[in-house]
Amino acid sequence: MYSITVNKKLNRIVVMYLYRNLIQLYDFNGNLQSEIEVEELRELSPKKKRSYINEDVPEKHILNDIACDSAGNFFVLGGHYSKNKNKEIYVYNKKGIMIDKIKLLEETRMIEIDNENHLFAVSLSRNKFTKYKIITENNYER
Repeated sequence: MYSITVNKKLNRIVVMYLYRNLIQLYDFNGNLQSEIEVEELRELSPKKKRSYINEDVPEKHILNDIACDSAGNFFVLGGHYSKNKNKEIYVYNKKGIMIDKIKLLEETRMIEIDNENHLFAVSLSRNKFTKYKIITENNYER
């Protein structure tokens, strides 16, 4: 299971896996350009064999969702194993280097960023959303 977003600024497709600590960047021809892990989540997710796939995976989501801003940065919403579970967003620049970490106000399942750099966070229960404004590269306002 995965989530996908298009980074138009970089002409890349960004794929994030729910049960793997893996983010992949592809060009528009489908060629893999790079792979990234959220470093602080590397050892935190316990593994369990799943019957429908032949690999050990955690019981809960490592990552929840991904979105891109107008500058080409991508925002990865951490899942159950983040320090602040389902509340942390890891921000990566165009080169795939983590430049910031954001703690949201409540547990979140999905995120999206509009053309005006508003980040929308849908609550874990999916009955509410919160709108944030991205002001600068490392400064965010609710």
